[in-house]
Amino acid sequence: MNYQIIRDDDIVAAYVLLGQEHCYSHEHEQAYELLRNVVWDFYKENTEKLHIEKGIHGKPFFVDSGVQFNISHCKGMAACAVSKIFCLGIDVENVRPYRENVAKRVMTGLELQKLEQAEDKDEFFFRVWTAKESLVKMSGDGIIRELNQMDSLENRLIVGRHEVVHDKEHFLISIAAEKKINIPVDIY
Repeated sequence: MNYQIIRDDDIVAAYVLLGQEHCYSHEHEQAYELLRNVVWDFYKENTEKLHIEKGIHGKPFFVDSGVQFNISHCKGMAACAVSKIFCLGIDVENVRPYRENVAKRVMTGLELQKLEQAEDKDEFFFRVWTAKESLVKMSGDGIIRELNQMDSLENRLIVGRHEVVHDKEHFLISIAAEKKINIPVDIY
């Protein structure tokens, strides 16, 4: 599998472009295949021998390994993040027109103000959305409070953002971890 790496000393994130014709189940399978490749390439652990279970809110984890992981996929991309040190979350989205009613439901007042001021409102919305999703996925607790009460602009657990533009497709990746690391973050 040919994949791209975003890395820091303690966290490896990777993504693979899939093409727009893939369905949800194929994207999910590709995310797990990517995870197996990254865990083998960076930690030399054979994931075929590792058992995956899910926490009470559905976050998957390896039962017999110290490797923490999280996966994400959307139409056209699969991604994963792995670490032996940090609990983490990752979210990837294809930038597309956002829906105003969704923005009002999930964004804080300040985020809504910034959305109105943003040059590219669709991109801004999905920067906020992927940040919140990565935070929720990192905790493994599910959505325990309203997303419009969760500040993504000042949250120091958002440790990395990455943008991928390929064949007219625009993807945003956000990574959350328990501790600040050195994956480049763009300020918005």
